[in-house]
Amino acid sequence: MMKSSYRKMPSSLPKIKHLHSFIIGSSMSTYKLKVRDLSITDKLISTFECLRVLDIQQAGIKELPASVGELICLRFLNLSHTDIVKLPQSITRLVNLQSLYLKYCYNLKELPRDMSKLVNLRHLKIEWSNKVSHTPMGLENLTNLTTLDTFIVGEQNGSEANIMGRLADLNQLNNLRGELYIEVRRESKYIMSSEISAVNLQMKENLLALIIGFKNGTKEDERVLECLQPPCNLKYLEIIGYGGERLPSWMVDHQLERHLPNLVEFHFAYCKACKYLCSLGRLPCLKILHLENLDEVEYMEDNTATSSRNANNIVDDELPPTSLFPSLKYLTITGMPKLKG
Repeated sequence: MMKSSYRKMPSSLPKIKHLHSFIIGSSMSTYKLKVRDLSITDKLISTFECLRVLDIQQAGIKELPASVGELICLRFLNLSHTDIVKLPQSITRLVNLQSLYLKYCYNLKELPRDMSKLVNLRHLKIEWSNKVSHTPMGLENLTNLTTLDTFIVGEQNGSEANIMGRLADLNQLNNLRGELYIEVRRESKYIMSSEISAVNLQMKENLLALIIGFKNGTKEDERVLECLQPPCNLKYLEIIGYGGERLPSWMVDHQLERHLPNLVEFHFAYCKACKYLCSLGRLPCLKILHLENLDEVEYMEDNTATSSRNANNIVDDELPPTSLFPSLKYLTITGMPKLKG
């Protein structure tokens, strides 16, 4: 394994034919290295045919040679913090690849098609690579995935719509754990009901953090969020840019504390049409609550839901007695001009 901040590659390096790990650019000092100094070229990559680990994060490279597809033993590839714009299609030949890290690649525009060929992939990280337009289709076949930090529903864009992943692709990925950010860039009216009903987040029991972001913020978001009920073990929930007036059924009428009894932190922000909040005070484990830019919210609980409950002969007295916000330690409320109580 090589870990270096050298300005120049040792001339003897290409002679190491059976190198298994190549790690360079893992400290901030190497970020200034030039591409020619790193010698990440066709010749270099083809020299190390036995590579299993290729970590060139912060190396400042703008492209990866197509010859990377020849590294059939490669299991770990880290291109985070680089200037790469596009990955070569040959990368989908790396059938033994288990980890692909593309974090903070600010110029990266898309992931390669045929990602479904990476059948052994376990970790795919693309957080803060904000120019990536969509998650490609085929991820539903990557059932070994345990880490998928971001899933992007791309905008409706002509012929490209046929190569974009759908929310339904999450259906079979029940081994996911840790954090998942679902970024809905497409207008919700263009997302089919059959697609969102197949997401099945409730079965992903090892997910601990879920972020759901809507780019367009329309009333049709109500239909989408209704089908994105998280698993009951969730500890962190964040909803951003939601355009609906009403919250989904799993969040209202005292359902939130039943469906998410372990929730510790909740962020609800930039949801400018929403008029009511759910019964957050009944969450037994909630320690951190952040409410931001909720222009229309007047009350913390939907009175309509309360009336509906009473109409069905279910009154508050029949619910288990509990103090409000029994575990709350941090509360932030900003940008809520109509809040009354």
